[in-house]
Amino acid sequence: MNGSGGRWDTASFRDARGRVYVKGSRVFRALTPAGAEDWRALSASPAWGELQEQGKVVRTWAPPDVDVEPPAVCVLEHAPLTVITYAFEWPFSLLQDAALLYLDLLHRLVPAGFTLIDGTSRNVMFEGMRPVFIDVLSIVPSRGRAVWFGLNQFLETMVYPLMLAAYKGMPYHAWLRGSAELALPTSDVARLFGWRDTLKPGVVTLLKLKRALDRFAQTEGFTPPPASQAGREDGRLLVHTLTRLRSVVASLKPRFEKTPWTSYADCVAANYDDDARSRKRRTVDTAVSRAAPGGVVWDLGCNTGEYSTIAASHARLVVAIDDDHGVVDSLCVAARTQGLHNLLPLVADAAWPSPGLGWDAAECRPLWARGRADLVLALALQHHVVLTRHVPCELLLQTLARLGRNCLFEYIAPQDPQAQRMSSNLAEGHQQLPERSEFEAILAQWFRVESVTEVTGTRSLYMLQSGIVAGVPAAEEFPASAGGRGSAW
Repeated sequence: MNGSGGRWDTASFRDARGRVYVKGSRVFRALTPAGAEDWRALSASPAWGELQEQGKVVRTWAPPDVDVEPPAVCVLEHAPLTVITYAFEWPFSLLQDAALLYLDLLHRLVPAGFTLIDGTSRNVMFEGMRPVFIDVLSIVPSRGRAVWFGLNQFLETMVYPLMLAAYKGMPYHAWLRGSAELALPTSDVARLFGWRDTLKPGVVTLLKLKRALDRFAQTEGFTPPPASQAGREDGRLLVHTLTRLRSVVASLKPRFEKTPWTSYADCVAANYDDDARSRKRRTVDTAVSRAAPGGVVWDLGCNTGEYSTIAASHARLVVAIDDDHGVVDSLCVAARTQGLHNLLPLVADAAWPSPGLGWDAAECRPLWARGRADLVLALALQHHVVLTRHVPCELLLQTLARLGRNCLFEYIAPQDPQAQRMSSNLAEGHQQLPERSEFEAILAQWFRVESVTEVTGTRSLYMLQSGIVAGVPAAEEFPASAGGRGSAW
């Protein structure tokens, strides 16, 4: 198949029944005869209309203005997503929501005569706080087999990471990011759970028993039953199993260790008096309302999300990034309580962002290559990146100029009390914060300064317009949707 004048999506080549391609800001899926047959069956089912109305599956339709080129026999169009994310960036609450979406889909599909052929976390994306299932071709007719062949994938990519965070207090993000298929192998996870864990929901049935069955399946002489004979019943057993599995997933609660950022309010109080904090909040509100009304904002080092929340009152989407998974998950919970559905909290390190992964390092896109923001918030970020992570201020500003069309940057002088404490233990030769004159000379290489607001005697907010027109290096490969406010998936 060809892309009908568009570009093939680099993560859509594993399904032999269809492939996604992007043309301008539009997203299409070209189907083979087998894929078209499954699609016709699904689209004719009442279950499909319900899932579309509920927003659980990406909005999909047959476009009337697109020619079908052989060997494809059918073309679908999907609503583009604003930002692509992956399970290794999702806080606990979002990963749990994604897992529950899978199970809720199956609860509706199985009685209607359909099932899912896989269970990978990559079939789910988020629009703000709302999980959306995006792989339409993963939904297929049961054809008399009420089974879910993707259960193992589901456990290893979604349930086991949740169990690690809930029962062991272990962050799963780095492990997922470094694992093939973004999956935690059953054999590896099982080693972390001992006999004292056996009373915890799911440990025996979903982990220990499965590990034993996997070992048995690897023994010499074992012959699995033919797929044509599996699941020959009306689906009630599968629905019962899914109900029990959903109960386990929904019951999991994260355990987070206390970090310095858990009590961030104390840090804020030490650096800003009430007047300074009010000036900073007003400046953020003004910046977002002018630079990104109805647009996309990235808040780097968001912490508790105080300024992400302000941005959410004006922007269409706020991507709030921090590397403290406990703080980010707390932001998730708070955003849901406040009804801020246009906030997308992610666990990521701005100084060590997610790389390209998968085949040809292109199945999972690098974090900085997922569309350009209308505004980047870099508030109280400079001293952490420069003094703690030893990244020169010039490189930080260069990256920010590529990431967004505009940037609200908080300059922190070397004389700042917190910066002084952070630099006191640095050996000679490490990166240091630049004086204001040096900082402004660096700024001139990448930005045009629109305004400066003095917050404290050592902290200033610079409203900047990027001098880089092209944006992130991969902007041409992963084009933004209309108006530059959303990347196609």
